[in-house]
Amino acid sequence: MFAKLIGYSAFVAFLAAATTTQAGLMLDITDAGGGNTRWVLSGSTVVNHNGRENSFWGRAWDNGRIVNSFRGGNSVLSGSGTLSTTSGGTLAVDNVWTSTDLRFEIAPRLSTKILWRTGDTLSWSGDFIVGVDISTLNQGVYKTRNLLNGTVQDDYVLTVGSSFAAVPEPAAVAIWGLASLLGVVLMRRRNFAQN
Repeated sequence: MFAKLIGYSAFVAFLAAATTTQAGLMLDITDAGGGNTRWVLSGSTVVNHNGRENSFWGRAWDNGRIVNSFRGGNSVLSGSGTLSTTSGGTLAVDNVWTSTDLRFEIAPRLSTKILWRTGDTLSWSGDFIVGVDISTLNQGVYKTRNLLNGTVQDDYVLTVGSSFAAVPEPAAVAIWGLASLLGVVLMRRRNFAQN
C-alpha cells in the first residue's frame, strides 16, 4: 500500500509540473492612488525576428483596446525598471507611453532603442509608479504573441486592474498534493488502529 501512495505522489508531482506553461512577458498595472498607477514588469520570451525599438510593443491584443484616452509619454515617478535582450544588453526604463494608436498603444519605454536578433531572449523586470490614472485604461487581462514586425514564443500578458490571480508554482502544487496524501494516510492508519 505504501508503494502505491509513493507512486501516486510522484504522479501528482508530475502532473503539476507538466501542466505549467511558460508565462512570457508580463506587465501588471494597478491603481496606486492619487491619479497614479503601479507598473510591475516580469518574465522573458524568445523572439523570432530582428528588431530595434524603444520598447517591446505588443500588438493585436486578444481583448481589444487597452487605452481609452491619449496620454503620450509619462515619466517614472518612483521605482525603476529594465528591458533586456541577448544582443542589446540591459537598458533602464525612462518613461511609459499610453496612446489610442493601436500600433503604439501601451508600453514601458527607453530613451534609446534596444536591438534584438532572431532567437534572442527578451526580458524585463521592475516595479515603478507613473502618472497615469487607472481610469484612462480599460481593466482586464490582455494577451498577444505579436510584437512590432514579428512574434514571440510565449504569451505577452498585460493585466490592468486587480483582476489577475496569482498562479501557484509547480513545487507549491506538488507540496500541497503530498501534504494531502499524507493526511489521507494518517487518517487511514488512525481508522485502522481504532478497528
